Amino acid sequence: MNNTDTQLFFERTNYKEGDTEIIIPGDLRIVPDGCFTNHTKLKKVTIEEGVEAICSYAFYNCFSLEEITIPQTIKEIHSWAFYCCYQLKEISIPFKNITRMDNFCFGKAKQSFGIHFNTIHLGHIDSVLD
Repeated sequence: MNNTDTQLFFERTNYKEGDTEIIIPGDLRIVPDGCFTNHTKLKKVTIEEGVEAICSYAFYNCFSLEEITIPQTIKEIHSWAFYCCYQLKEISIPFKNITRMDNFCFGKAKQSFGIHFNTIHLGHIDSVLD
């Protein structure tokens, strides 16, 4: 994603660096690679129905991120998407449509971090967490 693409994405979401909350509209379909990397003030993310993929490094090193809403339409969570998001305490993933969930997508989370998978049980998620 180049600087022009990033700027257009932020314009569509009304996000400005330093904001603590963001709503990502469903018509954007993806959360692009690295778009929020190092946005350390971001605390709450709402991804609306319609978004299908959270790409690599999308929220990498957003260490203040506490809460994220993932819609039923998510199909893919790429590697390192939420890596180093230390403040995430719990997340519900609507597993109904998940077709891809890469290694380390939630790496370096707190030890007490809980992932709740709706509708499916995973026996081993070590590579997802780190």
